[in-house]
Amino acid sequence: MTAVLLGGLAFLIATRGGTHAGATRVPSGPSGLAIGNGAVWVASSEAGSVSRVDERSQAVAGTVHVGGVPVRTTLGHGSVWVTISTRDEVVRVDPAAERVSSKVAVGDAPGAIAADDDSVWVANGRGNSVSRIDEASDSVVATIPVGRRPAGLALGFGAVWVANARDRTVSRIDRATNSVVATIPVGRSPAAVTTTDHSVWVANGRSHSVARIDPGSNSVTATIPVGKRPLAITTGDGAVWVANVEDNSVSRIDHTTGRVTRTAAVGSDPSALAVSDGTLWVASDGDNELSRLRT
Repeated sequence: MTAVLLGGLAFLIATRGGTHAGATRVPSGPSGLAIGNGAVWVASSEAGSVSRVDERSQAVAGTVHVGGVPVRTTLGHGSVWVTISTRDEVVRVDPAAERVSSKVAVGDAPGAIAADDDSVWVANGRGNSVSRIDEASDSVVATIPVGRRPAGLALGFGAVWVANARDRTVSRIDRATNSVVATIPVGRSPAAVTTTDHSVWVANGRSHSVARIDPGSNSVTATIPVGKRPLAITTGDGAVWVANVEDNSVSRIDHTTGRVTRTAAVGSDPSALAVSDGTLWVASDGDNELSRLRT
């Protein structure tokens, strides 16, 4: 069994061996993905590392040991940022040198992470808060209380959107004031969140659905059934992509109509997603592999 930490909550999932055709074997426990500069960066929770996979060759081109349990990763300000849930810190990795350049102490059990023009935002799963890191000084400049067990985080519409797994809510943080300006009820155990041009999308893990939020009214305008236990979500190439961990599938939602247009089988326990140049990358925790789908 493998433990996947989301917002300080451990989900135990069965694992199996083997690598699917066209997939890349990665270090044990892939749990976070980020794409940039021709590479896919994979945070591996069991291996305590972040790996660089070359987009073109699909081969692991380098691995940086970060220690602890790395959960999620993002790119920003010329760096790879990785949350280390067991050490209550964020590690900053220099992608050129492939080494840790700094560490930043944050709240209890950091997980979801995202970067904007001048800051890195971190959801602290057991701290029930979000840390704002100033990228220039590598220091926390604000700690913002949110709901219980924040598990997902995304940026958009001048705000930070936080999925609170225990509260069945999404907190909207105004990035100008570092304060929560709206709390929106969604489904059961919201685990991940993403944004498109006109909407905010939330994966409701135990409702087996995705909630679509209108940022103008701060209300849910649609609830879309997907697969079993959606725990990861991302956007790209005109769609919202949802990883359904219990039935080993990915759902494609048209971001205009809000309808599921495709469901694809993937590896065991899909834990993270990322889109780049017509390709959906899927990290499968149960197989320790990174696979690709055409979007």
